[in-house]
Amino acid sequence: MEGLLIDRTVPSILSMTCASTMSHDAVLEQSFADIARLAAELCQTAHAVICLRGADRLHLHASYSRVTGSTRADEAVCAQAPVPESLCVVPDLLQQPKLRQSLLAAGDVRARFYAAVPLQTSQGAVLGSLCVLDPEPRSNGLTLPQETCLASLARQVVTLLETQRAAEEHRKQQILQARILDSATDYAIIAMDRNGRVTRWNAGAERILGWREDEMLGDPAHVFFTPEDRAAARPETEMALALRDGRALDERWHLRKGGQHFWASGELMPLKDENGAVQGFLKILRDHTQPRADAATLHTLQDQLRLAVQATDLGIFDYDLVTGDLGWDTRVRTLFGLPPDASVTYETFLAALHPDDRTWVDQAVKAAVDPAGDGTYDIAYRTVGLEDGLDRWVAAKGQVFFAEGRAVRFIGTVRDISEIKRTEEHQRLLTGELQHRIKNTLAMVQAIANQTLRGATDIDEAREAFVGRLISLGRAHDILTQASWTAAPITEVIEGALCVHRQASVPRIRISGPNVLLAAKPALSLALALHELATNAAKYGALLNADGFVDLRWRVVQKGGQPRFCLTWSEQGGPPILSQPSRRGFGSRLIERSFSSEVGGEVKLTYASTGLICRLEAPLAAMQEQQTVAAT
Repeated sequence: MEGLLIDRTVPSILSMTCASTMSHDAVLEQSFADIARLAAELCQTAHAVICLRGADRLHLHASYSRVTGSTRADEAVCAQAPVPESLCVVPDLLQQPKLRQSLLAAGDVRARFYAAVPLQTSQGAVLGSLCVLDPEPRSNGLTLPQETCLASLARQVVTLLETQRAAEEHRKQQILQARILDSATDYAIIAMDRNGRVTRWNAGAERILGWREDEMLGDPAHVFFTPEDRAAARPETEMALALRDGRALDERWHLRKGGQHFWASGELMPLKDENGAVQGFLKILRDHTQPRADAATLHTLQDQLRLAVQATDLGIFDYDLVTGDLGWDTRVRTLFGLPPDASVTYETFLAALHPDDRTWVDQAVKAAVDPAGDGTYDIAYRTVGLEDGLDRWVAAKGQVFFAEGRAVRFIGTVRDISEIKRTEEHQRLLTGELQHRIKNTLAMVQAIANQTLRGATDIDEAREAFVGRLISLGRAHDILTQASWTAAPITEVIEGALCVHRQASVPRIRISGPNVLLAAKPALSLALALHELATNAAKYGALLNADGFVDLRWRVVQKGGQPRFCLTWSEQGGPPILSQPSRRGFGSRLIERSFSSEVGGEVKLTYASTGLICRLEAPLAAMQEQQTVAAT
C-alpha cells in the first residue's frame, strides 16, 4: 500500500515468537496504519502520523501520506513536535514561526496546516499524539465532526497500544514459562489436549523419557506407560480422576524410549481456561529410580543393623546436648529397670546408677563432653533397676560430636555384662579356692607320705601303699575338677575311689544310697577313707578270697531335727577276725582324722568276726557346705 510507513526503531520481538504471534503483530501494525489513513481521510489532509514517547524523544510509530518520499518530513514532526495536552489546531504555521520551524526543520514538504490530539490513557498518562498535516492553510481549521472523529481515533490508538503491550507481556510470560519449563530438567512436564495427545514436551521430558518434542507432538502420551498399565486403561483412568478430583497421583514403573523401565512419581492435573473450561491436561513426572533403589538399600542396611544389634544385645542411646533430650531404646530402658515407654532424662540415668558408681560415672560423662577431649566414652558401671530393683553390670561405649567448639550430640551403645562379671567373680573365687586346695592337697600328700613311710620295714610295700593313696586322691581331684570344685555326686566319688577293686566280672562291692552332692573337702576325705577300707579289705578282709564281698550303703537320717549323713562299710565272707588288732594302722588314723577334723563327723570301726564294719556319720550340712540335699 503506497504511503504506509512502519516504524523500524522500536525493538522487535518477532524473532522470539511463533508464526501465530508474528501474524498477530502484523495485524496490529496494519491497524495502526489504518488509523493514520482514516485520520488523514477524515480530516482531508495530506499527512497523518502517530508519534509515541520514547526515553528522550518522540518516535514515529505509524504514518500515512499521499506524497511519495515524504518520510523525512514526517520523522521531523515526531522528533520536534510537542505533545499537546488537548486538541491543538494551527490553521497556518506561517503564523506560528517557532512551531513551523520546529516541525519542518528537517523536512522538504511545505506544511501550512497542523492539528494534533494527545494519546491519553484512562489513568491520565499521555503516550504520544495523533497528528494531521497539510500543505494548504485552513482558516476554519477542523469541523466539529472531524475534531470528534480525530479524538475517537486517538482513543482507538490508545486501545491498540494497550492491547499490543498486553500481548507483549503475555508473550513474555509465555517465553518465561517456556524457559522455566525447559530449565526444570529434573521433571518431565507434558501438556496434553482433552484426548491425551501431546501439545508440549519440555527438556526434562526429553532427558527422562528419551523422546524429542518433535517426535511426540500430536501423539498420545500413553507411550511411556507400561503395556500392563495401557491394557488396564490406566491413562484414561488417571484423566478421569484428574477431572473428578482436580488431580491424579501415581507412583509406578514407566517406560523410556527403547523400552527401559524406570520408577517415577507423577501427578496429572486438568488445564482450564479463564472460564474454567477444561482445555487439556498437564502431566508432571519425576524419575525416582535411584532414590527408590537407595531407599531399598537403606532399608536393607537398617534391617541388617537391627539384626546385628539384636544379635549383640546392644542398647542404643542418643543424647541431644543442645536440647537436653535423651533417647533410650527398649534394651537400655531394660538395663535400667524401666518399662519400654518410660520417660527418661539425664537425672534418670544418674538415679539408676549404683550409689558407689554415681559420682565417678557422672565425671566420666562430663569428661567425654568436654571440648578439650576427644569425645570418647568407654566405661563399665553398675545399675540398680529403678522399678525392678535388680543389680546389673553395664558396659557403655559412645562418641560425642562437637560443632563450633561445643558438644552437640552424644550417641553410643550399652551392653549387659552382668553374666561376664559373675563369671569373672566366680573365676576369681575358683582361683582362690584352687590355691587353697593345692595347699591342702600338698599338706595331705605330705601327711600321707610321713605316715606311710614312718616305721615302714618294707620299702616296696610302703611305696605301693603311698602310690595307691595318691592315685585315689588324684581320682577324687578329677571328679571335683569336672564339677568346677563346687559339688560332686557321691556315686562318682565312690566309683572313683573303688574302681581298682570293682573290675571283676562279678561285683564284689555292692553300693546303694540316695543321690547326695558332696562338697570338695568332704569328697576328698570320703575318697581317701574308702580307698583305705578297700585296700585293707584286699589285703586282709573280704576281698582277699574269692567268696567275700562288701556291702556299702549310705542314707540321710534326721537326728535332733537336723539331717545327718550316715555311711556303712560292711565286709562279709572274708577270713574271720579272731581278735582285735593290737595297734591302729595309718589307714585307721587317716579315716578318723578326715571325718573328725575335716568334716566334724564321727568314725566307728567294729572288728566283728564276720568282717570289718565301718560307720561314718556327719552333719549333712558339713558334707555339702550348705548345699541342697537331693535324695531319691
